[in-house]
Amino acid sequence: MPPSDRDVTPFEDKMRRLNDLLKQQAEGARLDAAIARNLAWLGFGAE
Repeated sequence: MPPSDRDVTPFEDKMRRLNDLLKQQAEGARLDAAIARNLAWLGFGAE
C-alpha cells in the first residue's frame, strides 16, 4: 500500500515509535507473568 500524501512522519520516527511499542509490549508481558505468579502464590491460580 503506498504511503498517504498526508503521511509526513519520517520513517526513522515511525521505527523509533515501533521499537518503543515493542519494548512496552515486552514489559507488559513481564508484568502479566509477575501478576500471575503472585496470584498463584495467593491461591488465585488459573483453574
